[in-house]
Amino acid sequence: MSDTMQTGSVGSTPNMGFELAAAMTRATLHAMSEWNREMGRFLSHRLEMDAKLQEDLSRCAQPLEAVGVCSEFMQTAVGDYAREAQKLQEISTGSAAENIAAMEAGLKSNGPGADRMAAPADASPPGGAVPFAALAGR
Repeated sequence: MSDTMQTGSVGSTPNMGFELAAAMTRATLHAMSEWNREMGRFLSHRLEMDAKLQEDLSRCAQPLEAVGVCSEFMQTAVGDYAREAQKLQEISTGSAAENIAAMEAGLKSNGPGADRMAAPADASPPGGAVPFAALAGR
């Protein structure tokens, strides 16, 4: 059985793989929580705007007024949705950056060679091209 299978380690430190997975999971859960808060805030805002539309339409005396109210509502909604898409993209990008930072920190803190996955010495890719151990500098 390989060292990796026995210790659950990646690189040179036992349990590094688990620590790295935990750090990445924390970053992902944080981003999911932030995403959900943002979506809740946005949904609340859009529901308020929908209610305001109904109110504004009920005050219209002429059909042309209603057209203006609907046009303004749609312009505002398009802008709101575009800004929201940008915010959600920023949250997702931030999550990816946190995961990358966690991986880099984990690799740096585990010394030289920790950036290579440990593999059994006899492991090789399909077709037997190059043994993984050779790639890992073993």
